[in-house]
Amino acid sequence: MLVLTGVTTAAALLRAGPGRRPSYLARGLDGLLSAHPAPRPDGRDGRDGWTCGGWRAAPAVNGDQPRDGQQPAGRSGIVLAGSGDTLDALRALCAVAWSAGAAPAVIPDGAAAEDAMDRLDLGARPVRAARGA
Repeated sequence: MLVLTGVTTAAALLRAGPGRRPSYLARGLDGLLSAHPAPRPDGRDGRDGWTCGGWRAAPAVNGDQPRDGQQPAGRSGIVLAGSGDTLDALRALCAVAWSAGAAPAVIPDGAAAEDAMDRLDLGARPVRAARGA
């Protein structure tokens, strides 16, 4: 279980290598006593995206871009849509990034997604690849 106390960021988690990916995420040690919903793949293998709680994260299709236009069309990314617990949004984002083997930019679809990205400190900017990852 990874406890998000500020040492590890959401951006670092998205780019974590296979040996460093936690099975469970929590905000504090009380997470030891909490349910940890697992992301569910859309389709058979998750290529169409992943859902967790009220969130859906999916690879961007060419032309997808945030409503504010910060992401150039055709650039790779993960579209985040939905609402609910921010940790569920992060679980869904991780499932997409880890299944793709890369951590591209996160593209918010709607105000709730923008708020979740702010809470996770992801912003509408590319998530840089880790050195040696």
